[in-house]
Amino acid sequence: MDSTNINAVLQQRIALRKKQKEEKLQREKQENINKQQQINAKEYVLLESEQKQLSEDVTKELELIKIEDNWKLNPTTDFANLPTLRRKLITYLHYILITELPDLATKKINIDETKKLQESNYVNENSIPDPVMVYEKSLSLSTEIKKDILPLLVKLQDDTLNSQIMVSLGTLILELQRGDKRDCLQSYLDLSIGKVIWPIGVQNIGIHFKITGKEDERDKANFLKEGDWIIALKSIINMKFLH
Repeated sequence: MDSTNINAVLQQRIALRKKQKEEKLQREKQENINKQQQINAKEYVLLESEQKQLSEDVTKELELIKIEDNWKLNPTTDFANLPTLRRKLITYLHYILITELPDLATKKINIDETKKLQESNYVNENSIPDPVMVYEKSLSLSTEIKKDILPLLVKLQDDTLNSQIMVSLGTLILELQRGDKRDCLQSYLDLSIGKVIWPIGVQNIGIHFKITGKEDERDKANFLKEGDWIIALKSIINMKFLH
């Protein structure tokens, strides 16, 4: 067999192995998709006791968010009591998700779609976005943010969120409630990179964990590993300061 024939045979074998490998990867990918679909298809049915507890919890939260004092942060007192801070953060996040997020998402989608229309050569400046499309997109955005925030709510509810992260989160929420965009974005950056900053005027209140304003650089961590809830918070901040 001459070298030309040998090379041809080798090329065929390489092509065959490549094809077999690709087919195997496709089968594995499809199997994983099928497994995930089966998992998603399984509906968890609440027990009667679980349903009752859930209803009571929801009712309690709806009552709490009606009163501003239950979620409005006080930098003088709330940061001196972590359980109080945690409780207020839970209530305020519920307040945003239930009462504000639908309108914020609708406003964002309206602005985005209006810009698209204005940049198009086929419509005039008075054209408005399709209301049905705006509703569907805003609903999808709201649902995505709620899903991403859920792990944070669970950690707060179970009291498993790192105390330093909770302080940084509280500072961010405080600036969000004050309506200060610059300080809010700075607080978000500090939270993201793991730089623990107390609100102005809050120092030496007895619950520090090596936080004295001179903390070791090695103690800082990148809290983006916490998950999508940090990114979801950024989306909420951006929507809150939309004009």
